[in-house]
Amino acid sequence: MKLKVLFLLLIPFVMNAQDLHKHQWESRIIVISTPTFESSEAALQKSYLQTEVEKLAERKIKVYHVTNTGYTVDFNSEILMSQNSDS
Repeated sequence: MKLKVLFLLLIPFVMNAQDLHKHQWESRIIVISTPTFESSEAALQKSYLQTEVEKLAERKIKVYHVTNTGYTVDFNSEILMSQNSDS
C-alpha cells in the first residue's frame, strides 16, 4: 500500500519533467514509466499499444515512455532528454 501511495505522489514530479501542457485540451496521454528503456514490462505494454496505433490516433492518445534518463513519444526510437527542473 505504501508503494502505491509513493507512486501516486511521484507522478506529478515525473510529469513536470516533460512539456505536457502542450497536450492540454488536444490529446490524452498514456505514460509508461520505467527506470530504463530496456524494461521487459514496458516492451510488452508498448508492443500491445502498437497493435492499436490507428485507434490511438483516432482517440488522440499520445504514448510517453519515461525513464530516469529521458523519454520517447509515440513509439519513436529517438530518445529525448528529460528537462532538468533546476535550470
